[in-house]
Amino acid sequence: MLTSGNGTGNGTGNGTGNGTGNGTGAPHAGGTSSSPLLNHALTTTHDGLVGYWDPDHDLENGRNLQPPTQPHEYGTLGYLTDGNRQSIALGILSSFFRVEAGDSEYACRLMVQGQKVYHLQTPSLTYLGKQLIWVRNYADLRSDRIAEINTQIGDIKSFFGAIMRLDGTQRKRTLEFLHIVQQLTIQIEMQFKHYCWCPRPIQFSANVTPIIQTPDHSSFPSGHATEAFAIATVLDHILYDRANSETSTKHALKDWTMPFRLAHRIAVNRTIAGVHFPVDSAAGALLGCAIGNAVLGLCGEKNVQRTYLDMSDQTDRDGDIGPNKFHQGQDFTTTWLRKPGGEDGNQSHLERMDREFEGDPFLKSLWVRAGEEK
Repeated sequence: MLTSGNGTGNGTGNGTGNGTGNGTGAPHAGGTSSSPLLNHALTTTHDGLVGYWDPDHDLENGRNLQPPTQPHEYGTLGYLTDGNRQSIALGILSSFFRVEAGDSEYACRLMVQGQKVYHLQTPSLTYLGKQLIWVRNYADLRSDRIAEINTQIGDIKSFFGAIMRLDGTQRKRTLEFLHIVQQLTIQIEMQFKHYCWCPRPIQFSANVTPIIQTPDHSSFPSGHATEAFAIATVLDHILYDRANSETSTKHALKDWTMPFRLAHRIAVNRTIAGVHFPVDSAAGALLGCAIGNAVLGLCGEKNVQRTYLDMSDQTDRDGDIGPNKFHQGQDFTTTWLRKPGGEDGNQSHLERMDREFEGDPFLKSLWVRAGEEK
């Protein structure tokens, strides 16, 4: 029992402390980062080997001194532990993004290097009420999707790992890049949720009875949709080798590549669960595409695109639907994503930016390293 207790205590304590806090530093040569016994042993070792010492003497004579040098991989932060490197990378990346309140109540836009890459308006309560029929209809799929829904509450990257090899050996840098993108997306989506607050389906009717706990933040836009489509945008670029090519997210959506198929399924699962309306997913999907494209642009990629969701005419309409229109009785379908404006249309949700972004050297180095993994 004593051996089991020590093993569990050290394993959980060190794993959580290093992974979350990053305060205890990298593991020592012996493997474990720190423990009371090791702390005491190093103290007695110091006293036995060193005793009293004079710092000035060491500095003057170069005794045991290793002059500090810039780490070999300073440009890519390769000298740091994964967690610390990701924290710095996330800080650098997020500094380029700014979420701003718009010109009218609850309107919101995303700015990157002075350019608007996405803007959004809050749907009315009447609009959301018309969406409730889809929440009821999708509930019929709950038994089929319950395993996916529960797993995806806290893990969507494992599902992307099912469509291409994503592991810590062959795809370590890719995984790290996707993690940074997802963390950036969470920061942005939560600000959009704050500025564009909307009630959840359960607040319209007790008959919704979600099969998972309803989150405390806004229903609109869907965070799962935003993160899934941001990851899909970046992953599609890697998977189909679109680096600086004429193809883009716009083409990937029309071709309905596997990352976007999966992102759509992840988003729809949240409506099936009873915690989102279809319009939440539509808004999140386009926000995710905008974030993914902006990240690619900051990494030096060309053909960067922007988008928006248009709910200005919040009434049902017959006939063709504009490329970025999402009406109150509408569902978040594959057709709306792939062929906006109708089956025969040649329209797209995305359009080219007025000018390309100025790529950041550090972010570009991370992106190049991820792209080199095959």
